[in-house]
Amino acid sequence: MNVQTFSPAAISSFFAPHLTTDPLKCGAWGGGFTINRGVHVNLQVTFNTDKTIIENYINNVKVESCILNKLIQLLLPPEIEPCKIVVKQTIEVPIGGGFGTSGASALAIALALAKALKLKQTYLQIAKAAHIADLQCKTGLGTVAGIIGGGFRIAIKPGAPGIAIIDRIPINEEDYYIIAATYGPIPTKKVLSNPTKLKTIKKLGKQTLKQILKEPTPENFMKQCKKFALKTGFMTSRVKQAIQKAEKAGAIGATQNMIGEAIHTLVHKENLQNVLNTLTKIFPKDKITIAKIDTRGPKILTTKQ
Repeated sequence: MNVQTFSPAAISSFFAPHLTTDPLKCGAWGGGFTINRGVHVNLQVTFNTDKTIIENYINNVKVESCILNKLIQLLLPPEIEPCKIVVKQTIEVPIGGGFGTSGASALAIALALAKALKLKQTYLQIAKAAHIADLQCKTGLGTVAGIIGGGFRIAIKPGAPGIAIIDRIPINEEDYYIIAATYGPIPTKKVLSNPTKLKTIKKLGKQTLKQILKEPTPENFMKQCKKFALKTGFMTSRVKQAIQKAEKAGAIGATQNMIGEAIHTLVHKENLQNVLNTLTKIFPKDKITIAKIDTRGPKILTTKQ
């Protein structure tokens, strides 16, 4: 069985972690953009093997995947016969730069596994497994619920899909573009393993949410998220300079990806080229991502026996 799936990536603009003993209630308040660039998965399952074999490739490089291993533990029934599972991931956005690639990967793989193995799971049940895998691998908090929610989103209640409450700032998505650019990654696991840092982030993130909900407009959202990036200490000097230049070039607003040494800008389509030209002078072209806002979410693309 061969299954191809896709999950959009999710840029996080701010967050406030919520950690409890129940993984389904863990997550984050926050907000950001689900975009139409993300993770494509091609999953091949072959039976009649002596033992279960797992292989994972990311952009044609064979690597171990904590998320894939966790999903197999969570989703595969114990009575399943030995099989070979080969997962080939094509990731269209930078890894580790605050694009939510781990959550997108978890969703795309989980959908593919469920379809290929004919698991009796609903969409939300599959998504909850993806949430737990992302959480237990310490690669994300509320990313999966955010991707499921889609659009220009605000998480007003943390948790797994089906528990989290994801609201949206209403806009005409066709009128806007997201331009993101990255210098490099910031290890998510390192941040999520620091209790003192998380406490500070939670306080500032909840304050940011409160200020956004007072005036839920694109302009105020970007303004408050930029303040969050500054106050938390995530913002480096070169990210700050890039944000200033993007705003001067006509972006509605710009802020830092959570978590990465990267920026994302919200741009009216008439200002797209001007902002893009400005960022191209700062970042290499292969470090710049142009995307639309996605509201359709993860999906199964093809299935072949």
